[in-house]
Amino acid sequence: YYTHIKLEPKVVRNWCQPSPKKYGCVLRLGVLYLKSLIAFSSGYDSLYIAWKYLTETNNHVTLCFFDFSMVRQPNNENSFELYNHQSHKINSKRSHKYLSENIRNCDIRIHLQKHMDSKYDHARQFVRTAVDWINNGEYDEIVHGSSGLYSPRAKVIRKEFETFASRGSIRFPIIEERKTIADLIYELPENLQPYAFSCNGSSDFNFECGKCHKCIRNNIIKKYKKLGKSSEIAYEAYSTSAFHQKQSKSMIEYKTKMGYYEGIT
Repeated sequence: YYTHIKLEPKVVRNWCQPSPKKYGCVLRLGVLYLKSLIAFSSGYDSLYIAWKYLTETNNHVTLCFFDFSMVRQPNNENSFELYNHQSHKINSKRSHKYLSENIRNCDIRIHLQKHMDSKYDHARQFVRTAVDWINNGEYDEIVHGSSGLYSPRAKVIRKEFETFASRGSIRFPIIEERKTIADLIYELPENLQPYAFSCNGSSDFNFECGKCHKCIRNNIIKKYKKLGKSSEIAYEAYSTSAFHQKQSKSMIEYKTKMGYYEGIT
């Protein structure tokens, strides 16, 4: 038996507590349950969040994979964006099956996105589409895996949500918990490690290309983990590497040129 109620915002939160904004949620047997929509690609960030939500909350969890394979690239009408290979979709389904059977039941939603409303940003588009599902009461919160101790990207995504949302909330638990990508790789349980697939260059989730920026990032961190070094040392080694510095500078310059950070302070 479910009834919708209003939940007052909380100041101090953890994985089990809701985001700081009023919204309708679910009361079942006298206990509050949020309907949480987790942006899911089965990479380390989203898989870590799914694991935390399924083990540390009683929320009704839906893992949501956005298939962008039909979105045309902005300057070439004859080509398609391959940000998410079909291998990511297959592995997301595979990960969902394992989580449901070995932790607790959760839903999966595969959404085929055929167009882009914003300036060609996948995270903003996820929120722009999912906010309609929030507004009509299908879910109470969007949970996104933007990471880093400081993330301008999260501000952009939050602004997108606040512009169009009439209810509900969005949260970035990895930022809230001050986790780095190294922390996620270190803390994700061993039985879930084979289900983490971050590679942007391989069409087969059984094999990573070893050349894309995510593969290089993961390999650097895993090397330090194997050596018994702390996640702090591993992250420091990666974040100060010439590769990461060049990659970050290039990304920021490109997004700035595209007007990605307009209106963000």
